[in-house]
Amino acid sequence: MNRHTLRAVRLGLAVAAFGLGLAGCGDRSAPAPAAADANKIVRDDVYEDVLGVITNLPVAGQPGTELKIHHEHIPGFKTKEGSINVTADGVPGMKSMIMPFPVDEGVDLSGFAVGDTVKFTFVVHWGGSPAWEVTRIEKLPEGTEVDFTNKVTELPANHTDDHAGHDHAGHDHGSP
Repeated sequence: MNRHTLRAVRLGLAVAAFGLGLAGCGDRSAPAPAAADANKIVRDDVYEDVLGVITNLPVAGQPGTELKIHHEHIPGFKTKEGSINVTADGVPGMKSMIMPFPVDEGVDLSGFAVGDTVKFTFVVHWGGSPAWEVTRIEKLPEGTEVDFTNKVTELPANHTDDHAGHDHAGHDHGSP
């Protein structure tokens, strides 16, 4: 299993801190799981109109290359249990980061280049495969600004970091 597949598997099993949930965020529920999988969470969370900058593009015939986007802070990103993730330092959702994204087979990346500012939709398939994927992407006009600021909120006194469910491996929480 290559390191990218391993990352996807880890994220699929644990996923949670790459956040999103703007006003355009949606949530679709999958059919009820079979009795043998009663404890397995099966749900798709859809995050629409996320802004970011492409930092890497997949190259046909070159395994290991992938779409990477430095995306904005996603304040409404949910944990696998369906609640808004909050990091130990008080940032709700998913922090801005450079993240690899599998691409749905219907998405055409021709015409995109590293450095392009984009608006995209991605789906987190809790309990599914791939664990997450870009389902729509569009290039924004040159000069469109993306805010990579992580907005902190007040944490309740009894808060504990709910990062179980997200694998940070391979994600760069710094700037591009």
